[in-house]
Amino acid sequence: MKLSVIIPVHNAAPYLPACLDSVLSQDLTDLQVICVDDDSTDQSAQIITNYTHKDSRVMLIRHPMTMYAGSCRNTGLVAATGEYVHFLDSDDIVEKGAYRRYYQLAKEMDADMVKGKSRCFDNATGQISSTAILRFSGLPENYYGKAVSFSQNPSAFSHVSVVPWNGIYKRQFLLEHRLWFNDFICVNDRSFFNEVSLAADRVVFTKDRLVKYRINNSQSLVGNRARNFQCQFRSFALIRKQCQKYNITGAALAEILNRELTDLFIWYRKYRNVPEVQESIVSSTTEFARSLDILPLKDYPPVFKWYYDYLLLTQDHILTIALHLSSSAEQLTKCMESIMLQDMPKFRVYGIAPSGTDTSVYQSFMDKDTRFCGVLPSSGDIPKENVYFLELKPTVLKDADTFQKLIRHSMETAKNMAPVILTL
Repeated sequence: MKLSVIIPVHNAAPYLPACLDSVLSQDLTDLQVICVDDDSTDQSAQIITNYTHKDSRVMLIRHPMTMYAGSCRNTGLVAATGEYVHFLDSDDIVEKGAYRRYYQLAKEMDADMVKGKSRCFDNATGQISSTAILRFSGLPENYYGKAVSFSQNPSAFSHVSVVPWNGIYKRQFLLEHRLWFNDFICVNDRSFFNEVSLAADRVVFTKDRLVKYRINNSQSLVGNRARNFQCQFRSFALIRKQCQKYNITGAALAEILNRELTDLFIWYRKYRNVPEVQESIVSSTTEFARSLDILPLKDYPPVFKWYYDYLLLTQDHILTIALHLSSSAEQLTKCMESIMLQDMPKFRVYGIAPSGTDTSVYQSFMDKDTRFCGVLPSSGDIPKENVYFLELKPTVLKDADTFQKLIRHSMETAKNMAPVILTL
């Protein structure tokens, strides 16, 4: 058997026929299709049973209770007999001829894993699209079509999607290294991808597309993420343990941790303003951030996509402003009003006023906003703290995200996580 296709199924009746037809019509015919029904309450199991009667390559395994996608994939892997395996979601579609091309490439390169590009199709409109990560847009051109490993270029593995369905895997390699999916309700893919990448000696990336990924599907497993956000933290903890297991340190460890934290905080930003889950997600992510050990990352450039939110959650303030008060009352008022409108809320302002300077306008702002602190004779008198620092003349800030942009630019050009002096 050349290929085993493992499909977790849970209440996927509307999409199963298109999914199964795309598999069974492949011109690589030496395959088996293992559908693991995860205690569906719709007609999914009956649809699969009908396919088993029409095509002997289709197999149905039923879970007696809902065990979620990771456990379904593990069940399928135990039952698989193919030389290679593909983990396909039940609402997606395999590109025409993809299995033949992927299997040929895997055999030619003796690959442990072949990862390829994918594209999306909108469940409502049918429109075809893609994303940078599904296109592998940041992957170096010379990494396609040859066998590589994580140790050769750890950063390259952060430019490919971690989803399991955009690749095929040598079954014996997975079994020998005991590479299983976690059993969380969601976020099953990240730890699997990480450990496969660390264990594999021969990974092949291809420009060939494997799957059309259905989006805007309310039945999709992704919808569980907001309600089970703790899975994000459990996945991160599991990946930290994998890195210890494989003795990953230094820049390689920083690459993995930055990748995982970036994903975690992207989802945090997506859900933190959703009323139904806002309180629990903000609370749990704050707790996670405060307990996070960032020491392995201190000597490497900060990644704005997660580190900025991390600072907002863990620090009383992340920016100190030395505001010179030697200006007209009108100009000072406009400046401080524009400061108060900044969407980066965690700052402190110190008024800088040599002897004899009128500080009444500044004092009035101190009375209504505690972020405006005392008046000092020079910026050198400001308490030394490990935060970003900005010396500011009475200038009206035109954009509400001025402070955020300054910090972002600083992070993107920094050599390590140490805060620096900003310039406007």
